[in-house]
Amino acid sequence: MAFFDVRKCDLKALSILDDVFINKNNYPDDYYKALRENIFIVAVNCSEVSNVCFCSSMNVDFNNDYMADIVLTELKDGFLLEVKTEKGKRLLEGLVLQEAKEDDIKEKNQVLTQTYTKIKKSINKENLKEDLYKKIDHPYWENIGIRCFGCSSCTQVCPTCFCFDIVERNSLDGSYSERVRVYDSCFNPTFATVHKFNLRDKISFRYRHWLLHKMAYWQDQFGDVGCVGCGRCITWCPAKIDIEVETNNVRDIL
Repeated sequence: MAFFDVRKCDLKALSILDDVFINKNNYPDDYYKALRENIFIVAVNCSEVSNVCFCSSMNVDFNNDYMADIVLTELKDGFLLEVKTEKGKRLLEGLVLQEAKEDDIKEKNQVLTQTYTKIKKSINKENLKEDLYKKIDHPYWENIGIRCFGCSSCTQVCPTCFCFDIVERNSLDGSYSERVRVYDSCFNPTFATVHKFNLRDKISFRYRHWLLHKMAYWQDQFGDVGCVGCGRCITWCPAKIDIEVETNNVRDIL
């Protein structure tokens, strides 16, 4: 599989998933690993930001190309193309390309710096986990739960949400059965149901679990937050709930 126009937040998300399924997993996922080893990535450096971006405060390094094979940067008079892997080099064989000049590299660095400074939203990660744990029983979560539809849109567009269910698919004639993975979401009512008892039977509990997983539990499990600040969950939330705003609100309440 080949992925084009991949942004730095998504590259960071992919590195996070690598930790979840392979690098920091005592039982590496062979299925994920097989897919991961056979992908090709053409990444693009952002030259503009949206009003929901807060990647710069979520450890997304603009100068890190992570695992991209080719990285493109739009310049004033063209594109700077940087080859990062042998796979990328092989893809470009036979193309007529101009050698990048020193001014092109300088312009690229200026683009990255300017983009970085355009980002207005942010979350201060210092003591974030500890501050959120202190507010785990605060009634403010109910305020969010009243607004949240529990529709799972945020988890469907999040590049680091990885929850899945395993289901049996049987043929009507009973001749075969297969066990497959399907997408799941912690906002689904059945997600935390055990022996018909729902551990998170209120939407406020589900939202709290999702936010704390990204910002706190993930740090305990993998040493970093599980959010890359892409803002997609903000964009696609029909209730206009903003994870950056709510994280800061929960943290700042008395």
